[in-house]
Parts: sequence; structure tokens; C-alpha cells
Amino acid sequence: MKTVLYNKMLFIKTIMNNQMKVILIIILFFTFQIGIAQVFNPTPIIIDDDAPGGFLTTGDINNDGYQDIIHVSSQRLVWYENDAQGNFSDPVVIDTEPGQSFDIKAIDLDQDSNLDILVSSFAHDRLYFYRNLGGGSFAPRQVLAENLDRIRSSKSADLNGDGFLDLVIGITNSVGLYWMEHLDGLGNFAPPTPISTTLAQARYQQIGDINGNGFMDVLSNSGGSTLLSWFENDGQGDFPTQHIVENSGFYHKQLFLKDIDGNGNLDIVCISDDGVFWYENLDGFGNFSSKHIIHSTTDSAIQYSQLAVFDIDNNGTMDVVYLSSINDGVNYQLNDGSGNFSNPYYVDPPTGITSGGNFPLDIDSDGDKDLINIAAINGNPSLRILWWYENQTILNVQDYALKGLTITPNPVAGVLSIKSKTPLKSVSFYQSQGKTLKTVTSSFESIDVTFLTPGIYFVWIEGQEGERVVTTVIKK
Repeated sequence: MKTVLYNKMLFIKTIMNNQMKVILIIILFFTFQIGIAQVFNPTPIIIDDDAPGGFLTTGDINNDGYQDIIHVSSQRLVWYENDAQGNFSDPVVIDTEPGQSFDIKAIDLDQDSNLDILVSSFAHDRLYFYRNLGGGSFAPRQVLAENLDRIRSSKSADLNGDGFLDLVIGITNSVGLYWMEHLDGLGNFAPPTPISTTLAQARYQQIGDINGNGFMDVLSNSGGSTLLSWFENDGQGDFPTQHIVENSGFYHKQLFLKDIDGNGNLDIVCISDDGVFWYENLDGFGNFSSKHIIHSTTDSAIQYSQLAVFDIDNNGTMDVVYLSSINDGVNYQLNDGSGNFSNPYYVDPPTGITSGGNFPLDIDSDGDKDLINIAAINGNPSLRILWWYENQTILNVQDYALKGLTITPNPVAGVLSIKSKTPLKSVSFYQSQGKTLKTVTSSFESIDVTFLTPGIYFVWIEGQEGERVVTTVIKK
């Protein structure tokens, strides 16, 4: 079922003396010569080579401390157990008739410390709840809501301040946006209550405190004259005020609430057919700028899809991953911390494969988020390959990890602080070509980096007992 196409960089384990270290550092940086910010190893590792099309989410299903994968398609709902080394079990079947679905969530709805599963069944017009009984065993599905006219998504947050996770649901065909009150914290919900009765095609939502008043607001896409808006929560689960963010352009297919420019306010990142954009929360009160272009085109034949927003390179800023019909692979752009994004980098799939949905997860427990992808086999639309690309930001083997390692600030202007529970021996800075710029052997919590010009640098951190980590630092 699973074929490993890529062997991890186990050469780090083989560094036993200084002479070998010099040789292997050269090998390491030759790898990065492909591109200074080529974060993902371009050779994928297969999880399931016989998966149907569908959507997935991640979470620790069996409470063993490792993030598992949950996948839904029209034929089945399954989960794959992660052994923390990037190896997954065969699919464990939860349900054989969930119906076609475009959204799945893993959340602890009944507060028993086990992650339950929510499936928005587009085909059945229902929201399904699968209660985790512990150890990855699930009760039969429970219908939380029905007659939803092509439900597209669900999001969870405490909307009325009672300590229970409520739900917001997005509908494809009907007019309206709804939330469901969690009545008792045990998975019992009130019927859907309208947030808006006029919003059309409100398929995708995000929840967050947009105006900084401590209450969870709701951001939604829609069709017609209003394309993007947010609804202000009064703290009781009522949403009396709609704030318009965008009323022209293309329909926003996905959207996220993330702090893009590092000022502590929730900005909006979204994707539409013509590109990837972000809107700045100008004052922390939910007043947004016009859209900033991350990547776009005027070519109507090119379309964008499958956006994910997360910290790719472990520098504390939100980056973007997406698909574009410009190519068959995965595109990603890195954020400098102020909302300025790099040119696109591209992960090319093997011949005959087109990349699909993107989902971040630290699969191999090395501290950076890898990328799961559901890829399509050209000429066989019913068959998918579930695989992952390893994030190479932190190039270490688990046995050689530095415990409690922190590197702040990153990006850095003047003084870099590197702390670790493991005693440190040295910190070395390298150019992408592999040239050593400086090695520090003391005062690791206050390293002067003003000698560096602005750019991205590799940092080799070594512990007293031979532990080693390679990561990146951005110099402002």
C-alpha cells in the first residue's frame, strides 16, 4: 500500500567528527543550491496510493501524542495512524457512506479529551457528528442538522461565552448563514439560527476576534454584490452588524484569518480564480484595507485554488501555499513578516500527476510543518494518491534534536537570541552556497548579527553532546 520514495537526510546522524562535518555541510548546502528557499523536499512520500478523491484534516485521534490523518470521500471516512516518523497505517474505516463532502473537522465536541469528527456531507445535505469513544474507535454517525441544501463547511468556536464549542455552517445553494448553539457540552445542539438571511452562496467561513473586543466574530464569503464581509458578535451569539470588506471582483473560494504583518491584528487571506490576496486589518477594529496582491494574473485561462496559510519556514510569520493551473504542482510564497511575499517557489510532482489539496502537518515530529497533498493521476480522475512532502526547514533526526530550542526574533535586525535546554557548543552562520560567515561559541542568547546583510541564512546549531539542528534565519 505504501511506498517510500525518499529517504530522510540521515547523513546528520553520521557526523562523528569535524572532518566529516565539513564534507557533509557542503553536501547539505549543495542541496539548497536548487533555491535558497526551496523548503520542501520535491520527492513525495506515499501514504496511500489507492485513495479515492476527497478532503482531509489532521489531529491526534488515538491520544498517542502524534498527529494522524482523517480522510473523507463519497465512499468512505477513514483515518491513518501516524508513528511520528512519517509512516502511516493502512486506512482504518469509520464509515462507508458519508456522502460526497468538501469539509471535515477533528474537534473535541463532547469535552472528553478525545477528538471527534465533523463531516459536512454535501451529498446528503447533513452535518454528521462521529463521537470518538477513545483509542480511535467511533460511535455510529449522528445527524446534527439536516435539509441544509448542499452544506459546504463548518467552523467551531464559543460564540456565546458559555464555554462550549458552537458551530457556524456554510451553505452552497440556499440564502443565509447560520450558527448552532452547543447546549450542554456533550454534543447536543440547537437547530441552526440565522446570522444572515440575505447572504447568498456563503460556502466558506472563518471565526476570530476581528475587532479585538474578546468575542468571536464570523467572516464569510458570498456571491452577488457582497463578496467578503464579517459579522460582529455582541457576546451573546447575536450578530447585528455586517461589515463589508469587498464587493467587487471574483468569488473568494477560501479565506483565512491570520496576522500577516505581525502587528497582532487578524488580517484576511483569500484565494479566488484570479489570484491570492490579503486584506490588512488597519486598526485592530476590523477596518480593512483594499486587497494586497500576493500572486495574480490577468489571464482568464489560469485559475487558483487549494490555499493553505501557515508558517512554512519557522520564522514566526504566515506564508501561503496554493495550486495554480500555471503548473501541475504546489506553489508557495514566503512572508518577510511585514506582508511582503517572495516570488513563488514550485514543487513539481512526478510526471503524469497533478497536485491537489494542501494540508500542513508536522508528520515527522521534527518541529516544522510538512505538506500533505492529495494528488490526481492524469487520465484516471477517480483515483488519488495521498502523499506528503517533507519540510526541510529543520534538518535534524529526532534522536539528535536540541530540546527546548528557541530562536528569536526571526526575522532579526541586530541581536539574535538562541536558547536551548540542551547545553550548546557552537552556532555557525552560512550563506546558501555553503560559505561559513561566522561561528559563535559563547553568549548564545545575545549574538550580534549586524555583520549580515539582509537575506536568508542557514544556521548550524550544535550541542555539547553532538546534537545538531540546521535551520534558517532571516536578516532584516
